[in-house]
Amino acid sequence: MTSVNASVALVVSGTYADPSVALTMVAQGYQPLNFTGTRAGGQISGTLNGSGFNSVPITLYKN
Repeated sequence: MTSVNASVALVVSGTYADPSVALTMVAQGYQPLNFTGTRAGGQISGTLNGSGFNSVPITLYKN
């Protein structure tokens, strides 16, 4: 995962049952981060919770 200030290597696991996506992301030195969302077309929209995030909306786009 990369932000403007830093990059962090993640180990990602989860499930996909169309259209629902649930991911758990773990990085050394951080609490686990959970993403739950729904796929529609070329994007997945959902929320991040854990490791300092509290229901933060995020949309992932397919390139």
